[in-house]
Amino acid sequence: MLRVFSIKKIVCSKIWRLIVLSLFAFQSSEATVANYTFAQSGGNYIALSGATTLYSGSWDDGSSALLTIPFTFVYNGTSYTSLGVNANGFITMGATNTDVYCGVQQSAVNSIAGYGTDLVGASVTSSVSYATRGSSPNRQFVIQWSDCDHYNNANQNHWTFQIVLNETSNTVQVVWGTSTVATTLGANSCADVASESGNIGLLGATTTDFNIRSVTNGTHTWTTSVAGAALSAVCNMSPTNIPAFGTTYTWTPGASVAMVFTSATTGFINASQAIAQGFAGNQILKIQVVTSGTSSPFTVSSLTFSTTGCTNATNDILNAKIYFTGNNSAFSTTTQFGTTVAGPNGSHIVSGSVALSEGTNYFWLTYDIKPAAVINDIISGCCTQIIGSGTMGTRTPTVTCPAGTQSIATTGTWTPVTATAPNSNGGVMLVLSDGTVICKTSAGGSGYGNIWNKLTPNGQGSYVNGTWTSIAPMNHTRLYFSSQILKDGRVYVAGGEYGTGLQQVEVYDPLTNVWTMAPSPGVNISDANSAILEDGRVLQALVAGNLRINNIYDPVTNTFSAGPSCIGIHNESSWVKLQDNSILFIDRNATTSERYIPATNTWVADGVVPASLYDPYGLEFGTALLLPDGRAFFVGSTGKTAYYTPTGTTSPGTWTLGPDVPGAKGQPDAPGAMMVDGKILITVSPVPTSQDHFPPPTTFYEFNYLTNIYTQIMAPGGTTSLNISCYVTNLTDLPDGKVLYSRQGSNQYYVYTPNGSPLAAGKPTISNVIANGCNAYTITGTKFNGISEGACYGDDWQ
Repeated sequence: MLRVFSIKKIVCSKIWRLIVLSLFAFQSSEATVANYTFAQSGGNYIALSGATTLYSGSWDDGSSALLTIPFTFVYNGTSYTSLGVNANGFITMGATNTDVYCGVQQSAVNSIAGYGTDLVGASVTSSVSYATRGSSPNRQFVIQWSDCDHYNNANQNHWTFQIVLNETSNTVQVVWGTSTVATTLGANSCADVASESGNIGLLGATTTDFNIRSVTNGTHTWTTSVAGAALSAVCNMSPTNIPAFGTTYTWTPGASVAMVFTSATTGFINASQAIAQGFAGNQILKIQVVTSGTSSPFTVSSLTFSTTGCTNATNDILNAKIYFTGNNSAFSTTTQFGTTVAGPNGSHIVSGSVALSEGTNYFWLTYDIKPAAVINDIISGCCTQIIGSGTMGTRTPTVTCPAGTQSIATTGTWTPVTATAPNSNGGVMLVLSDGTVICKTSAGGSGYGNIWNKLTPNGQGSYVNGTWTSIAPMNHTRLYFSSQILKDGRVYVAGGEYGTGLQQVEVYDPLTNVWTMAPSPGVNISDANSAILEDGRVLQALVAGNLRINNIYDPVTNTFSAGPSCIGIHNESSWVKLQDNSILFIDRNATTSERYIPATNTWVADGVVPASLYDPYGLEFGTALLLPDGRAFFVGSTGKTAYYTPTGTTSPGTWTLGPDVPGAKGQPDAPGAMMVDGKILITVSPVPTSQDHFPPPTTFYEFNYLTNIYTQIMAPGGTTSLNISCYVTNLTDLPDGKVLYSRQGSNQYYVYTPNGSPLAAGKPTISNVIANGCNAYTITGTKFNGISEGACYGDDWQ
């Protein structure tokens, strides 16, 4: 979990970020903010009276709930009646927004910056407020920042400005009040330093559609600003370059033209993947209708579909549903078009009514699969006709029956653990040597937790019907830390990105129920991997200095010693122990890989990965597992995957690309578990963006490495997805061949039972049994812990 923040902010973007609430937004040749005309002028700043205050005094950061605009405001060709205000100098149309510190460079799309940078209140009278003034049809909705400064400038500067939305004309204005400047401000590289200027202007539906201004100290004044050539363009200030009282920037949308039909086509979704029996809402087709012009918009009244290509629609498809997402290319079930078609077979018409917007409009065909659908039957579909109003008339998509099919597959089932845990989950779950499971919670301490709940299966070995207790609390609170089960059955924990345990290590003895402190390595251990070596010691990554150093912990002597440094950066990486006990990972934000060789106590360079698996924003990574065939499988935050084939020696192995995760999804910090049937259970979320490094929702898949096929399964609780980011989920393999699932913030656990038969290759072999009395035995053998480490969650715990 890499986070970039200034010294003043230790704000976990995963935990505290606001979920962006998207409305329809789009870009086209006609309605783009880039085509707004700009004018700069002198004017009169009119301070608000009777305003509603959002933030006051020494405020610092904040994102409002959705505020109602008392009139319909058309922005970028889309009508809005709400917006979100960010204390850092910008607003977002129709959505809330996250606490970014460099305006539209990282804001949500369809945002407007008055002075977008890391703002704070500069005095006790500082505020962010809003009000409506004037009367219909010429009202103004005004958001006002009064007496603010850039963070960490000791309140030397005092800026006051407004963003004004004008009814009827739909113009946008930024108006400056009385301002004084003592600091010279320059470029804004999103590093959140005190000298970063703010940006001013409009961001459309994509990061390539913008209309912002640029003022460079020594070159431009605030009355001679020029068009910004990039999203990073800002308006500098200095003691001699200040926006004068009443300085007004105005953006005016172009005149609208009548809507014209451009094209329509149909695409197949997730071809060659599988659908689970009984799965509801599986996406099949994406239908795109493209228009230009905004006045007299077309209304679509019906779409005609066909089940052509299906093996037996009657046996396999329970329902067909159509959804409409406007200009948003991300699938959503918010707006259903028409009514549900029960038992579709052959041609079927779905009638409804929805107005199109300029640009690309998206319709989606989904199928609910019958619980008794025939295994290996083929699912497909066609869109043969679209009827709209006016000159659109009846249209046949360019592609009616797109190439691609899906197949019906059997999957496992979720069962809730009958008893809820005493406390909400707070991360990792560890199976002790007696078969009980200890689960880190958020209880105890200052919200990061030092309490562990313990799940004990009942007398028949059922975890579903097990009972909950709690073990002794840790000495320190921790969130995102290293964890291992030592070979003598004790529990090792080290560090913690959050909490009091950043440089602290402790060991838990289940027999005595006591946590004992170990020596501190003297540096930070956060977002750090660890691995058990064959001699029982722990190879511990340290997140300090150059992010390459490691120590080795000896549980016998309770001491740390220096370990070999990695070649590349190990922070955020996922480590995999291979069959020869070497440890493999991909260097952070790179395609190079390396391995730790226990015999020589060194890291050696290994092969090159053919694609980047780290996302460029949070530099996150997903799960990595040893497969039954000896290869390793890595899932990236970008949705790319890769296989590693070892040589069996210290020579570099071979990397090949695996299949992309379906639906433009990936694993920005997420778990995976290899099940007893050899398939892998994973959770995934949409691929990160600059605006949201951990976007929801989370969906669940089984992956078959032998066929390279993903099968989407229902989420715990019976829904198709969970409106959470995948980093809050966790999985661990249970001794009975099932998988335990937890979610941070919830005390409801679930058990997943795979459908396939256990692999013969994973069966333990007992070589010797020695009686140590009437009811105590010592057994020796191999594969007592299975084929691999079983489950993985990146670098945040093991």
